[in-house]
Amino acid sequence: PIQAKGLLLSCIRDPNPCIFFEPKILYRASVEEVPEGDYMIPLGKAEVVREGTDVTVIGWGSQLRILDSACEMAEKEGYSCELIDVRTLYPYDIDTLEASVK
Repeated sequence: PIQAKGLLLSCIRDPNPCIFFEPKILYRASVEEVPEGDYMIPLGKAEVVREGTDVTVIGWGSQLRILDSACEMAEKEGYSCELIDVRTLYPYDIDTLEASVK
């Protein structure tokens, strides 16, 4: 919910057209206090959710819960996964993705 609000406010204020995807499954899946104040999350800036060194896993939205579980399963097998939430599909944060796979 915190990220959804910040991204939605960024879309509203962006001079370019934005399409905001809001997976309904996340409505009841995530419970957290959302600040009442005004804040924005930059469009086109990905977030590294889990740091790792062997594999880069990329997703967004409701996929992240499943991907995080997959990363945990891989960790039990000895693989260190970096999980990246791209947050926005366009603009796309290629710099964060490139840094992860190097």
